Amino acid sequence: MASSSRIRELASRISDYAIEIEKQLSRQNLTLPTFEPDSPIDLPPAIHGTQVALLEAADELVLLVQGPMQSLMHIVGYSHNARNSLHAIIRYDLATAVPIDSTATFEDIALARGLNTVDTTRVLRHAMTFHVFAENSPGIVSHTASSRLISERSDLRAWIATTLDELLPAASRMVDAMEKWPGSEEPNEAGWNIVNNESRPMFEVLGNDQKRAKNFAGSMTFFEARPGIAVKYLVEDKSLEWDRVKRMVDVGGSHGKVAFALARRYPGLSCIVQDLKSVVSGAQVPVDLVDSVTFMPHNFFDAQPVIDAEVYLLRWVLHDWSDKYAIKILQGLIPAMRTGTKVVINEACLPDFGTMSLYEQRFLRATDMTMKQIQNARERDQEDWGALVKAADSRYKLQSISRPEGSELAIITLVWE
Repeated sequence: MASSSRIRELASRISDYAIEIEKQLSRQNLTLPTFEPDSPIDLPPAIHGTQVALLEAADELVLLVQGPMQSLMHIVGYSHNARNSLHAIIRYDLATAVPIDSTATFEDIALARGLNTVDTTRVLRHAMTFHVFAENSPGIVSHTASSRLISERSDLRAWIATTLDELLPAASRMVDAMEKWPGSEEPNEAGWNIVNNESRPMFEVLGNDQKRAKNFAGSMTFFEARPGIAVKYLVEDKSLEWDRVKRMVDVGGSHGKVAFALARRYPGLSCIVQDLKSVVSGAQVPVDLVDSVTFMPHNFFDAQPVIDAEVYLLRWVLHDWSDKYAIKILQGLIPAMRTGTKVVINEACLPDFGTMSLYEQRFLRATDMTMKQIQNARERDQEDWGALVKAADSRYKLQSISRPEGSELAIITLVWE
């Protein structure tokens, strides 16, 4: 009886949330979402809270109505095939074989990509069960909102390719790696290494493979374009008092995206971007920032050579490493530390279990699993961050952990005492 009551409660909540979303979209004169190719890509940020609430309720309702047996069968037996059909769509570039505003037959698509019609039909009809492509007339394929997005967005295609070529195979061997190297913190003793028969860490291998490196770079471009990852949350955070900082170092700052944003917002700020020589050698400083931003080759496991900065930034660096190596990165900064020097870490901070809905946690926990699978790295919660900082050096003091509203990343501030 309790389950029956819960089913009705969830259904009622879903209805209420759906009505609220329609009202908000109507007030803003925005189009309602559909599966049609011209459907909006995302709902507006103002509706995010209601959107998440509806998705949480719908997710729970589906699992409840499926029951434990069906839900487990869906997780284990069906979800990998959803990825498999997408894998074929990306590998053979099937999305661009269908005109955006027209149609194509299965035979046309197969011929255009050098495939047989049976396999092409099999893959596309499976993808259609997730509203990726449509078959509104027998044998005639047209785009949906999702397939059109795949066709038009090269960064999305790169992200899907990297996920399915690199991450999914690594995930399939994570447990094997746990058995082979129990408790390992080494970046070359992960599921990715087993499936690739490699003794080198993933990032080292990808850096020396042009095609894979290009896909990975494209996938990061896509991932970083998500609103919750925006640099603005770091740049606009008042607690960091950027307007009072004269010099900062972006450690592992790649091609300078964060430094450029900071330098433009705070004209008195001098920024040094550090990364491996192979990365910074191709970096270019915009003309308007040549007096504010410089690049420097540096391996963050080595001693920090810049000793007069007030802030050292680590954005999306430490989650790529196990505690053993994250500690070494923090210790590499010690030669530059003076009383009051700050280290700002811009990373995810996992919520305490039970403080966030299971639906919202799923993505964060999945990311933590991925880091384990590819490099024995990890995401961390507040307690983990505290322990990591203390292990690096007791003179580091964890001043604060905050997450700006709308941001997926926390701002973790350390002060040297």
